Amino acid sequence: ELDAPHFGHEVVKRLVYRAVEKGGEALRQALTLLKALLACDAFDHHQLTIGMQRSVMGLPDLCLDVPDAPERLRTLADWLAFENLVSPSFEQAVILKAQERQEDGKNAGADKVQTYAKFIVEEFLVCQSGRDAAKSVTDLADSSKHPELVRRILIVALDKSESERTMIADLISSVCVRCAMEPSEVEAGLEALIKQMGDLVIDVPKIVEYVGRFIAHFLEDRTIPESLLASIPNLAGPKLGPELSKAVGEILSLPLPVTQIKRK
Repeated sequence: ELDAPHFGHEVVKRLVYRAVEKGGEALRQALTLLKALLACDAFDHHQLTIGMQRSVMGLPDLCLDVPDAPERLRTLADWLAFENLVSPSFEQAVILKAQERQEDGKNAGADKVQTYAKFIVEEFLVCQSGRDAAKSVTDLADSSKHPELVRRILIVALDKSESERTMIADLISSVCVRCAMEPSEVEAGLEALIKQMGDLVIDVPKIVEYVGRFIAHFLEDRTIPESLLASIPNLAGPKLGPELSKAVGEILSLPLPVTQIKRK
């Protein structure tokens, strides 16, 4: 009846806020109503995800009137995840926002960055919105953590399918285009991942191929400079360095050695 097909996420947010304000049985009623609205195509999974994301982002303000809002919202997010309606990462996102309120959004620790990385990846794979991904990076509120965030995002990607790994590389490039992250921060994060390859190869046997594709992707869209190629042998070590250099050259159809190449 609203005749506003793109308004679904706002309906979700307002419904969630109302349920969190009332608490108790209202949370269970909200779950039932969200499932019913989704079933009758009042909105789709994309709009549900965006609505939940915006509910999480607005949590600090909601806490002013409802001190235990984080616990209530986390409960609802957990129920939605159990029903496979949203990603389980939303529960961790609620915890992060509650911590941000206590820490004034500063001093992001390693666990916080890792949780952000998982949340940003899952959000992007569902919504494919570079704008939302850029906003999530900005919400980290500590640019000094960006290289670590890049490294962790790429580590999350190692467990994904080939198409999803490509999407995640696009995510990082998109965030740079929107100036939420500097190319130098992407380069630093990628370098950190290359240094870690020796430790990861046991769990990820194809890591040379995967990281090689990340490098090629970021070179092709000019997110990172070609000068990184000269650093590969030192970063990856004597065993994996030559393999990684060869992999990048083959992916980009370039002559070797890759330290002396130009892209066609």
